[in-house]
Amino acid sequence: MTSPPATGTTGLVLSGLTRRHGSLTAVEDVGLHLPPGARHAVIGPNGAGKTTLLDLVAGAIAPHRGTVTLDGHDLTGAGPARRSRFGIARSFQQPALADEVSVLDHLVLAAWHHHPRRRGAWRSPARHRAVRADAAEQAAAVGLGDALHTRAGALPHGRRRLLDVAAALASRPRVLLLDEPAAGLTDDELALLPGLLDELADGVSILLVEHHTEVIGRLAGTVTVLVEGRTLLTAPTAQALEHPAVRAAYLGLPEETPPRPRPAEGDTPCSNSTP
Repeated sequence: MTSPPATGTTGLVLSGLTRRHGSLTAVEDVGLHLPPGARHAVIGPNGAGKTTLLDLVAGAIAPHRGTVTLDGHDLTGAGPARRSRFGIARSFQQPALADEVSVLDHLVLAAWHHHPRRRGAWRSPARHRAVRADAAEQAAAVGLGDALHTRAGALPHGRRRLLDVAAALASRPRVLLLDEPAAGLTDDELALLPGLLDELADGVSILLVEHHTEVIGRLAGTVTVLVEGRTLLTAPTAQALEHPAVRAAYLGLPEETPPRPRPAEGDTPCSNSTP
């Protein structure tokens, strides 16, 4: 494994993460560094451990070995609620929404939990109006401005997914975990997603699991490839997607026709190892 960043390094640091399910090791000795504002994708074949890695970062499950730190704070033993308060937000493969709650109320509730005076803010009509106004702007930014009072259960799948991402961003996180955000989107929604995330998550670190290489190429500056729970390599996006071992293990493309995505500007690789 690549040596972890030095103690005190800012951003999200995963070091030696290992998680077993009975005799199966889902994630083994995985480490990466996500600096503030970075865009980092995790790819790999089905069963590679990608969603398990996000579960470990979000606190949904605990590692059997390894650590998770954010800006020097050790969160390895913290649950999802404490990690959320530290600024880690997440969207899911299947949007985690309450079907009977409106789009606007979903975003109000997501934002209110992180309001600096949330315990007394409900009693202030002015604060309530301000949070609702912010939520309406957030909905409009993801193309849901025409559905503020629509129940989440009445939205088509692609719009539910956009609401799930918007709710994660409404909490004003420092780190946003995205599990296949492009899954189920229409072609138009898919084309808009990278720019939308880049704009709405300005200054927010993004760690995403994704299968659409066009989204990865436009959004991520660095890619980690997992195979059978272990890191195959971590490298700049174009270099990772063109690597012969990655094509063989994940993309299934012949060597003479590698994909050539345009990497995001301003991001730097966190480590680089070859199999």
